[in-house]
Amino acid sequence: MLAQEGYLQEKFQDIYKIYGLSTKGARFLGITPPVCNLFNNTTTQFTPDAQGKEILDMQPSVEMIAEQEKEARFAKPKEVSTTSKNASSKFGDTAIENLHALLLKLCYLQAQARSVAPYMILGGQVLEKLAFLRPTTVERFRDIEGVDEQKAIEFGPLFTEAIKASDNTHCS
Repeated sequence: MLAQEGYLQEKFQDIYKIYGLSTKGARFLGITPPVCNLFNNTTTQFTPDAQGKEILDMQPSVEMIAEQEKEARFAKPKEVSTTSKNASSKFGDTAIENLHALLLKLCYLQAQARSVAPYMILGGQVLEKLAFLRPTTVERFRDIEGVDEQKAIEFGPLFTEAIKASDNTHCS
């Protein structure tokens, strides 16, 4: 509502949506441009936006950016219960659920080792397809929709071995 009334302006910088105080908002608050520091650890200044209106540009602090990146990078996958045979489960089969949980964990560990988000290793839909189809060779792994040649080379052996080991534990 404040943005609609012209008191705040929306601005995009990199991947962040930033709201800044417009000249109208600064006048309303009795702030004279460019002297204004509303928050600790933020840089504030008046800059013109794309339409030429001056906005109070409040940049996120280094600490804020680092915290957001840390949360996004190391978001843990949801745990899948392996003890109950719940008919309303996503897969309807505990063997598939167990394999999916194993693949999620493996993906998460690979992401941590590379300091990237887990989806950059293999996406959620790919992991689900792997749990259903259980490819045990790199060639079959490569055939999964969403797996490109590079991912097949880099992660195929690791994930297919995990699937083979999972199949062996369920067969005995």
